[in-house]
Amino acid sequence: MIEIITALGAGIGLVAGGLQIWQHFRPSRKSEILNPGNGAECGGRIVTVSGVAPRRRRHADYWVAIQPSNCRGSGTWWPQRQSLVFGPRGTWLLERATLGRQGEIDIGVTFTIGLFEVLPGAHEKFAAMAKQGERLKLADVADHCNQLHSIEVKRVG
Repeated sequence: MIEIITALGAGIGLVAGGLQIWQHFRPSRKSEILNPGNGAECGGRIVTVSGVAPRRRRHADYWVAIQPSNCRGSGTWWPQRQSLVFGPRGTWLLERATLGRQGEIDIGVTFTIGLFEVLPGAHEKFAAMAKQGERLKLADVADHCNQLHSIEVKRVG
């Protein structure tokens, strides 16, 4: 009986060790916004947003959308420019994302920058709103859209 328990323990130890080695060489990373950092103060209306989405669904598009703090209750977001294009290991970069309106009216406002997985039923809606620079109510596409990550930034200039 002791031999069986010893063999079983050794087998479990080998499997656990193998899994640790596997995770070391292939870490499981979640989709996230890496730049700007959460809580960053952005010195202008136009920012560059970058991140990683290492595991993606085949027919999904991925978008960055921005929500001013005064729109949180209404669930409205502004999709930014275009769907994301991915580089090696799921990296992405979106230049010229927009924090609020021109002028000084939105200086001091906090914005949520979100990373969204958009399924085929909402592709056209996200693209149309981004092209027009218009807001999108997430409730209108809730069955076809998943928020993967978000950060908070403050516009200071």
